[in-house]
Amino acid sequence: ISTILNKYPQSTLSLTNLGLIYLQKNNLKLADKHFSASLKLTPANPIAHNHKGVIYRQQGQFDKALASYKLAIQYKPDYANAHLNIGILYDIYLRKLSKALQEYEQYQTLTGKQDSTVKKWIIGLKRRIKRSK
Repeated sequence: ISTILNKYPQSTLSLTNLGLIYLQKNNLKLADKHFSASLKLTPANPIAHNHKGVIYRQQGQFDKALASYKLAIQYKPDYANAHLNIGILYDIYLRKLSKALQEYEQYQTLTGKQDSTVKKWIIGLKRRIKRSK
């Protein structure tokens, strides 16, 4: 891992990829450090914003998570994974069911396929929304 940074110390792509590696290893501190460094070089990096949102969500900082996901979408409106992450945040953590449904449906539209898991979430969410009325 350190050889990547030694070879490409000012590469947004390298820093973002290292952030992803550390996030997969559940090392939130180093993941955040690399995503933040990437964003200093390229503030309009939707991947880094999206994954900082994931870190914030895991830390229970839901307002910051939402802001990060929305920045990702601001810089890349068709970024399906950011829409999915907003949907998850609204659904599970913030209990804003109608907004979650919109985000899940946007995710399905943007991916151009019907993710079977998200399709089940949509069906369940529609039932929950109907019951709450």
